[in-house]
This record gives sequence, C-alpha cells and structure tokens, in this order.
Amino acid sequence: MSLNRLSQCDPWANFARLQQELNQAFGLASLSSSGPTLKVFEDGSALVLEAVVPGYTLEEIEITVHDANQLTIKGEHEEVKTEAKETWHRKERDLGKFSRTLQFAFPIDSEKVQAKLENGILKLVLPKHESVVGRKIPIHTQN
Repeated sequence: MSLNRLSQCDPWANFARLQQELNQAFGLASLSSSGPTLKVFEDGSALVLEAVVPGYTLEEIEITVHDANQLTIKGEHEEVKTEAKETWHRKERDLGKFSRTLQFAFPIDSEKVQAKLENGILKLVLPKHESVVGRKIPIHTQN
C-alpha cells in the first residue's frame, strides 16, 4: 500500500483499507468478521438483538440457532450492475458475504425465536430456554 493512497482526513477508513488488504494478502478475505453492527440487550426472559442491514432483503439473510446457545446471522449482497460508461469515484457500500456468530451464556429456545426486518434493521427476539428462566411455584395455604 503506497502512502499516496492514504487519506489524511479519515484514519478509520485507512485502517479498514489496511485490514482488507492484509486479509487479501493472507487469503483471509472470505473469513472477514465484518458484517452488520449489532445491539444486544436483555429484556426479561429474552435477549433482543438488532442488526443494521440496510438494503438487504429477506432472501439475502439467513439466521440459524445451533448448539442451543449459538446464533449465526449470514447475508449475501449482490453488487448492482452499472453501465460500463460510468466512472466510480467512491464505493462504500458493503458487498459480498458476511457471517456473524454469537455465543450466549445460556441456551435459547429456538422454537420461539422471532425475527423481523424493517427499515434496514433486523430485530431478533431470542427467548431464553425454560430451563434457565425457571418456573414460579405457587404457594398454597391450608384452611
């Protein structure tokens, strides 16, 4: 990478470009952990995960729960074909494949997982398995 390719105004773009070039040099381009940014929080007896996936359709995203406590989100975004006469000056949209796997400290009830895609946000509700949530025991009195 030559110094004239570095941007003086955006050091993070330079770092991302360097990481991409190193991944390509070592044959790791397909193993890149880049993907949607995530927000994960706990809401009572479930985890809620929100992933930013602008421009993706339902057909381009795959969600899998495996080993009871792991979640994988995969996506593939095809490049939009443009006319040959266009000259690109900058292209910042992520294209290609991504895969993000998260491991949780407790099992997920995969039968009750809910997923919704709206306005570029993929929202998953991941209920904890009943073995983790527990069950409230009613107390009876004798009269």
